[in-house]
This record gives sequence, structure tokens and C-alpha cells, in this order.
Amino acid sequence: MYDNNKPQQIIDWANIYVPKFNELANKGINGKYYSFYTQSPLDVIESPVMQMIIGINPAGDVKNTPEGFKSVSDYLKGNPTWNSRFDKDGNPTGDWSDYVKGIHALMGQNIKKDVLILDNDNQTVYTNLFPFQSPKGSCDLPKEFYSIGAISTLDLIRALEPKRIILLGADAFKLLSKLLVSAKH
Repeated sequence: MYDNNKPQQIIDWANIYVPKFNELANKGINGKYYSFYTQSPLDVIESPVMQMIIGINPAGDVKNTPEGFKSVSDYLKGNPTWNSRFDKDGNPTGDWSDYVKGIHALMGQNIKKDVLILDNDNQTVYTNLFPFQSPKGSCDLPKEFYSIGAISTLDLIRALEPKRIILLGADAFKLLSKLLVSAKH
């Protein structure tokens, strides 16, 4: 049964974790600063979600200077380029093209935009185990990010209560399990 407090649970979750993400992002590790974001917007969730699709972490470069602090409301809006993943005809575009095509193929869907569930931001949440971007995925992510990423993802799953969870990446389930055991959560 749908919990009418679901949007508040998401805000409460973000109020706990966004300050922690900001602290790590602005700390600078080995002279590098890591941006963070979730993929799809979390501020549009008004009904139970059908599924969560969870990657390892977003691809991207680290910076030589801090990005500054991200507000809870900005974080909940998701990836700033999320809405540009399809053209006006529903075809995957630009940097999103391979990602969208891969997800659609994995889920047995046509590559065009699926407004019913897969590409409906009210029904499907796209996120990552670790919200911090890095050039080579989790293999070059500083260890400081591992525990907070795994715990925050688990707490987001609890807040959203999706009917289905799809983990992307080789050994993603094993990685999540290992991190959660080591975090003693």
C-alpha cells in the first residue's frame, strides 16, 4: 500500500545524506574534488515506484577545485542533463544514447522512450551505489566514498520501497553486500 508520506521520506533521506555528500565532495582527496548527483529526479515521486535501476557510479572527471555545496532541493532534481536523454521523437541522444539503449535492451524494450514505466520518472528511479563521479567507475573512487554510498543507497531503497531493483555492473550485488556488511548497517 502506498504511503502518503513517501515524498517526505525522500526529503528526510536527502536531508541526512546530502550534507554528508557535500562534506566529502568539498574535502578534497589527494588534491581532487568529486562531484555528486543522482540520475533521475527524486522530487517528482508521488506514487509507489515500480523499480529502481542502480548503477555503480556516474562517469565523469574529477576537478582540481571544489564545486561548492549542493542544496537538498538541487540534489533531488537529479542529473542536470537527465531531461536531454531523448530527442523530441523519443530517440536516445548524445552522451545518454549508449546508456539508454543499454537499459532498454536489458529490459527487453524498444530503444524509443517508454513513458509508461521505464522512462517515467514517477515509476522508475535511476541512481547509483555511489553518487560521486569518477573517470573509471568505482575502481578509481576513493575508499572514503564506499560506506556512505552503500548505506545511503540502502536507505533510499527503504524510503522508496520499489517493487523491483535492477543492479547494473559486474558483481554489483556482491559489492553492495560486502559494503553493507563492512559498514555494519
